[in-house]
Amino acid sequence: MKKLISLVLLLCLTLPLVISCSGGKADDTASTDESTAPVEKNVVLANGINASYKIVTPANCSDELTSTVTSLVSKLQQITKAPFKMESDGSETYVDSEGEIIIGSCKRNDTAKILDGTGYKDYKIAVTDKNIVLAAHTDEAAVNAVFKFMSFLSDELISFDDQSKTTTLLWKQDYSFIHENYSIKSMALNGNSLKDYTIIYPSLDMPEKNREYALELQMLIGTACGYFIPISDDSATASELEILIGKTNRAESTACAQALGSLEFVTTTVGNKLVLLGNGAYTTKKAIESFDTNMRLVSEELEEIDISRSLVDGYEANTKGDYRLMQYNVLVEFDGWGSGGKLTPSIDVRKEIVAAAILGYSPDVLVLCEFFDQWRQKLPPLLENEYTLVEGDRADGVSNRTPIMYKTDKFQLIDSGYTDIEKANGLINRRVVTWAVLKDKATGEKLVVFGTHLSSAQNPEGEADRIAEIKKIRTVIETVTANHTDGHVILMGDFNSYVGSSAYNSIETETGLTNVIKTLASAMKTVDYVFLDDTMTSENIILNYNNQTEFGSDHRPVVCDVKLK
Repeated sequence: MKKLISLVLLLCLTLPLVISCSGGKADDTASTDESTAPVEKNVVLANGINASYKIVTPANCSDELTSTVTSLVSKLQQITKAPFKMESDGSETYVDSEGEIIIGSCKRNDTAKILDGTGYKDYKIAVTDKNIVLAAHTDEAAVNAVFKFMSFLSDELISFDDQSKTTTLLWKQDYSFIHENYSIKSMALNGNSLKDYTIIYPSLDMPEKNREYALELQMLIGTACGYFIPISDDSATASELEILIGKTNRAESTACAQALGSLEFVTTTVGNKLVLLGNGAYTTKKAIESFDTNMRLVSEELEEIDISRSLVDGYEANTKGDYRLMQYNVLVEFDGWGSGGKLTPSIDVRKEIVAAAILGYSPDVLVLCEFFDQWRQKLPPLLENEYTLVEGDRADGVSNRTPIMYKTDKFQLIDSGYTDIEKANGLINRRVVTWAVLKDKATGEKLVVFGTHLSSAQNPEGEADRIAEIKKIRTVIETVTANHTDGHVILMGDFNSYVGSSAYNSIETETGLTNVIKTLASAMKTVDYVFLDDTMTSENIILNYNNQTEFGSDHRPVVCDVKLK
């Protein structure tokens, strides 16, 4: 990061972020401040069958807030016998309004006036000259405000006039809920309160994902110290007090980005600005997490923030044999595949985790499964030109989704190809066996590597399909090795078969190869295997459950070091 430091210093000296903390553990207790002078008013809720107000909720509010407001509508209609309309706020700028019960953080001037100075978890209920306002920065606080307002709709505060048919709320005074026990009492950067800052995210580089991260940071700071910090993209005019997330167009972001490695992130201060930056979506998220960790762990004050990390750190990179092999199903980009919706399908988020695992373990040869078109476009640029992809493009123009990769400086590709093993054409996830003959540039040894991904259906028909596919794999292995009798045979892939199943047993029976991880207890939890012929032994086996790989794919990488006999 020497380059980063020098570039940043060209902009401005890194300056301290001063944080004063309460010194105690945060809790959920709070106080209510009703010291506001009473503003007793008779608020006519309805006149006969005509409601005096419509209810306005924030645009894109949470399901919980919508449900709670629906309960408020029902209660008002029960009390008044009048229909109350409920609508979502469609305003893009703050406007004046009249005859509204305004919920949360709608774009209304009354709301803005009441929210001014209100903490992140706080809320206020007020009756203005024209509206009833339940003001809160967040949907969660707005839910609490609605429940509190419904408690005011009690018999003793509601009056019904038989003659005029009007229903009146006897409003005593406005109400404020103030959450007092934020864990951090104040936060300042170079003497400037963080509440005066704006969170800026890039308008061109993954704006939706970076806005999501900006909202996450807003929540982290708000729940820690109560500040509600506004958010904008970098099309806004630059100001002195900004928190920059991702690759914004600000000079501070640009300087830091130029010094970052492909899988690194940085959390640093540049003058009066805070920069939280990675070279991709996942590393940017890690920069935000590192800031949050530092913010919450500090006891009294933090002299400075200047942290850089690489996702590659922490892997066991040293090979304990002649060659290191790796099998990795990286999960396609389609929502719900394999992970059951538990992981984001976005490769823009997951690609850095997968690349870090590959560069961290530094296998000589690897097989990838579910390597669809987005993976093919976005993963290789992160591998720093260390690997060559045996692409094996299909005759129908569809990319091979079970490719082999090898270290470019270590091997020469002698021969390669693929064979369809699916029982029918047209499947989106092509079942193939890919093969490559690799010659060690230093020793002349040959590795004959096969990669596959068997059918996935866990039923009798799927089991029969896998057994049929394994028989085809045996034929391919026999054909290829007949032309390369001096090669060491390796078969890797996602076999969708657990140890002991009929399909699994047929792999060893048909191919004569040995699964190097079947003796491990943890092998019972995987369907990804490495099979070797009898010219090799396994020296080191790693089934990865660390380094964030649980967020990269629904499969873990399998790593094996082998030694030639």
